[in-house]
Formats: sequence, C-alpha cells, structure tokens
Amino acid sequence: MQAGHSPEAVIAALGITRPRIYEWLARFREGGYEALRARPIPERPPKLDDRALAWIYRTVTMKNPLQLKFEFALWTQDMVRSLIRERFGVRLSAVSVGRLLRRLSLSPQRPLARAYEQNPRRVERWLNVKGRRNFPSRGRSNSPRPVEKNYRRVNGSGRP
Repeated sequence: MQAGHSPEAVIAALGITRPRIYEWLARFREGGYEALRARPIPERPPKLDDRALAWIYRTVTMKNPLQLKFEFALWTQDMVRSLIRERFGVRLSAVSVGRLLRRLSLSPQRPLARAYEQNPRRVERWLNVKGRRNFPSRGRSNSPRPVEKNYRRVNGSGRP
C-alpha cells in the first residue's frame, strides 16, 4: 500500500479479509515494520521443572522400584506416573508420562518371557523334535492384550 496500491487490491492479492488489512495498517502506523512481526504464541508452563526431570531420570535409572516399595522390580509407566504424583503432586496422563520418559531418552522394554526353572537338556530335546528350531521366533505377538512396558535408558547421550 506504500507503493500506491489500494487496500482492496492488497486484499485481493493476498487473499485476506478487510478487517485484517486495516488491523495491519493500524499496527504499522503505531510501530512500523516491527509491529507487524509475528509474535510468539504463549506456551503453557511445564508442570515439571528441570530439577524434577533430573530427579525422575536419576530415580528411574539408578534405583530399583522395589527400593521405593513398588511390587515389581522393573519400572513401568504407571509406577513412574504414581511416583510423580506422590513426589511432586502433579497428575499426568499415561501418554504424558510416556512422552516425558522418551524426552529423558528412556525407552519401553519388555522383560524376557523365560521360565525360571528351565532344564537345558529338555529344552534342547524339545527344540529338535520335528524341526521346531526352524519355527519363527515369537518376537512381537499379534495378541490384542495390553502389555506393560518397562523402561531403561537408550544408548546415546539423553541426559536431562
């Protein structure tokens, strides 16, 4: 419009609304080009500060859940969630806790499903019967039942 174009021509060229062009003109008259710069969108402040994240990271990577009176020896998302609620009084959803753990470079792990009282000779004999050794490994199952995830640190530098 400084080049002599009418507001109507600018509206048509940029595909904006009439109120918007006049809002921009008013801003420009008050503060020049600086007033037209995009302003940052205000974010919600985080529920947990850096000290809290560092404490969570140290606790999950250095302590056994049994030390904190949990029933299972591997960290689960629900355990971390209840730990955050007890320690900091912050309620997070399961999705938020999973996102937080990934941000701390902690990845979900599944414990190995293996019998404690395995007889190696009997296992070997069972594997050799009818070529069972050639069956594909179970790996990820397609079963719809939920599996509890356990967390450990991912290789690399992901410290808070």
